[in-house]
Amino acid sequence: MTTQVKERIIIDGEKYHLLNALSLPEDDTKIKQKEGPISTRSSCWRGYVGTWEIKDDKLYLIDFSSGKYDVLVNLPILADWISGTAKVATGEVKASSSWDIETYETETHLTFENGLVVKTENIKNIQ
Repeated sequence: MTTQVKERIIIDGEKYHLLNALSLPEDDTKIKQKEGPISTRSSCWRGYVGTWEIKDDKLYLIDFSSGKYDVLVNLPILADWISGTAKVATGEVKASSSWDIETYETETHLTFENGLVVKTENIKNIQ
């Protein structure tokens, strides 16, 4: 198993790693999958790396790199397709495995509904 490239998120001007990837919109005019055969790197099976930012409690896609998808509008994009929880590594690395799976002292869990932050929860990993 190859370690996957982490996405990034900016909160209050600080850059953090996302512990889970945020999805792209399906059947949308903003971002489309390219036609024809597409190769992906083993370090990025999802086929893209995004940089996201929270501004005024809204989630924006501000930078995007992909050989699999095309962005058809100018960035930043309000990520109004995102509903669910993003896990953000906000603390120091507490432990790392041989597979480069890291546990952080603290995490921030952001819950979104249509790109709006509706809940913020700070988690302390006590393991």
